[in-house]
Amino acid sequence: MTNFCQAMSDNTLHYIQTPMLIVDSEWRASIVKWSYNVVDYFDLSREVVALSMSLFDRFFATRICSPTSNLALLVSIATLHVAIKVRESAIIKLSTLSWFGRGKFSESRIAQTELLVLTNIRWLANPPTVIAFVMHLLLLLPDMSLVSKREIFESSRFLAELSVADSFFIAKLSSVTGLAAIINSLDECNIPTMSPAIRADYLNCVSGAIGISHHNSQILAAQRRLRLLSKANGG
Repeated sequence: MTNFCQAMSDNTLHYIQTPMLIVDSEWRASIVKWSYNVVDYFDLSREVVALSMSLFDRFFATRICSPTSNLALLVSIATLHVAIKVRESAIIKLSTLSWFGRGKFSESRIAQTELLVLTNIRWLANPPTVIAFVMHLLLLLPDMSLVSKREIFESSRFLAELSVADSFFIAKLSSVTGLAAIINSLDECNIPTMSPAIRADYLNCVSGAIGISHHNSQILAAQRRLRLLSKANGG
């Protein structure tokens, strides 16, 4: 498990472009909300949205000019379709996604944009997501009830999903955000069997698994941001 998580963490580096926030943060948040509505409508995994936005962000990191709202919408439809094909067995037709995009773009234009995106990101279309790290790192939890494990997972997943919509996390490693989500969840969940000593042993274990100390400044900054997002969203 440790070697696998370290490999996932190292693999994330291959997907990182030079951070460039050129898409308006409010547009981007609206796109994430729209994407969640689409995957919920089709009963797909919400992790699809995380993958879609990774493709979206890395594509625009290769661009020079700031996009129009129409281009941002077009690319988001294209990346969502790619993400669905990568992560889901369900087949969602381009015509359907075009309809969800208010019919602004033809199927052929969406398909052309998919190819453009994949070419620009060098076909690196399946990075490890925040929730993927959360799920694997929670496998290292010490012995506790299934109810407690479920509580920690649901809290961590909530924070992971919130992070997708926040531009602050665009340039953050998924492993950093995932560990920050878990630490915050441990702080919020009342787990009677997890003593301070057991908690410390667990955090040292997962830190070793991904090669990042849980005292790292990036982890602490991500924790602070996730607390603000959680509070703003009723968490």
